Amino acid sequence: MNTGFKGLGFTVMGALIGVALASCSALGPSDEPGADASAEGTGSPDLMVSVAVSADGPTVGAPFTLSATVQNAGDGASESTTLRYYQSTDAEISNSDTVVGTEAVAQLAASGTSSQSLSLTAPAAAGTYYYGACVEAVGGESDTANNCSSAVQITVPEPEPGPNLAVSSVSVSNSAPAVGTAFTVSALVQNHGDEDSAVTTMRFYRSTDATVTISDMEVGTADLPSLAPSATSSQSLSLTAPETAGTYYYGACVESVTGESDTANNCSASVTITVSRAAPVGGAAPDLVVLGPGVSSGSRDPGEMFRLLVTVHNQGAEGSAATTVRFYRSTDATITTSDTLEGTDAVNTLVPGGGSGETILLTAPSTAGTYHYGACVDAVPTESDTTNNCSTSVQVTVPRPEAGPAPDLVVGAPSVNMFELGVGAAFTLSATVTNAGDAASAATTLRYYRSTDGLIKTSDTQVGTAAVAELAASGTSSQSVSLTAPATAGIYYYGACVDSVAAESETLNNCSESVPVDVTE
Repeated sequence: MNTGFKGLGFTVMGALIGVALASCSALGPSDEPGADASAEGTGSPDLMVSVAVSADGPTVGAPFTLSATVQNAGDGASESTTLRYYQSTDAEISNSDTVVGTEAVAQLAASGTSSQSLSLTAPAAAGTYYYGACVEAVGGESDTANNCSSAVQITVPEPEPGPNLAVSSVSVSNSAPAVGTAFTVSALVQNHGDEDSAVTTMRFYRSTDATVTISDMEVGTADLPSLAPSATSSQSLSLTAPETAGTYYYGACVESVTGESDTANNCSASVTITVSRAAPVGGAAPDLVVLGPGVSSGSRDPGEMFRLLVTVHNQGAEGSAATTVRFYRSTDATITTSDTLEGTDAVNTLVPGGGSGETILLTAPSTAGTYHYGACVDAVPTESDTTNNCSTSVQVTVPRPEAGPAPDLVVGAPSVNMFELGVGAAFTLSATVTNAGDAASAATTLRYYRSTDGLIKTSDTQVGTAAVAELAASGTSSQSVSLTAPATAGIYYYGACVDSVAAESETLNNCSESVPVDVTE
């Protein structure tokens, strides 16, 4: 039995567990999540991108920020993917434009969003430029024609006469140093003006945010010689990483010189370093991340119950100690430990590469609106990186209640009489259908399914059916089916979906969570 599973509290979003436990169960090419969903036209992701710039008229060499929001406009979860930023010569953004940066995009639940940003430097030549971004298509995506954003325009004006110093780039020798270790920060200065610049000073700074200014903490200086028009000078500074693990931003500003035509570009964009705790002897250390999250339904009535699922994954090279995962509700898309704590769950020790699915039953807020949920895992001793211990967020929308009684069929958590069995062995799958509405439901059919990814949907392999009689409000019907384990060893997920009935108030909850069955040789 795979000890990476945490009880049986898997939600219909259990597909996320397969990401963290890929070392335990590999999916075949024809069984990828989303492949069968797209054939049905439902349960498919659909990624879209929008962009914005921090300044629409930066001067030559001035830093600016290009921000992007990736949204999953589909009705199924998306895989992790890559966002690529582009500079274009026209207002149409495509993959054939010039790539200026990339960002990783985590898995997104249906309606989920991911906010990204990239620090850039305005081109050295005056003119009009267009920027945008495209997200790589994911498996089962319903529409890939909308994966590129519209363009945003910036106009770089002609520089005024005189010297014009700009810090055009900053880099570090190690973007992930351990606390107290040495690294080097380097900066390139260019004179974008049409006159020589006087000798001046470059000052290096450490900032608490991505914007570098002269009010940040100065960490060193370098003498800058006179520069002819278009000439450059590279400067570097040896530094020691802070004693506290975390994310820090470094950059540089050059002091203005006499007659300088533009001083707004004298500070650079920032470069980020992630300072980790010192690894134990041998260099190996655990590194916990929280993948997901997923919810059993992205739309819940006020006070209605739903499940929130995440996967805690140890991506480090050393086993992690037992710890705690904390579930949060946030008013924005960023999950932090200062958000509203909704509950906790214990996380067992994890081997390198191991994962554990954690779930909690929550109650939707009583006020209509959009809420964001996620989780953070408590750091463990010697953890190499504690800045990645919080997950991304998933949205839950609480709609305004609708008047009028209606049935609402829900399939409860399924169960099996054997969780580990040999190939071809017989076992029993059971499920209970409940009418959670306030009006009687018509007779219908319960369909049993086998899934390879833990997300139960009507496009999975159907393995049996059962007739469900009419149910009064709050009525239940318990069903079961005798099954035979597959002939190939592996982890399989079983569940059930009930056919919707006339006037049903909600059909998004007609499929159950999944229950795993470990089939062995």
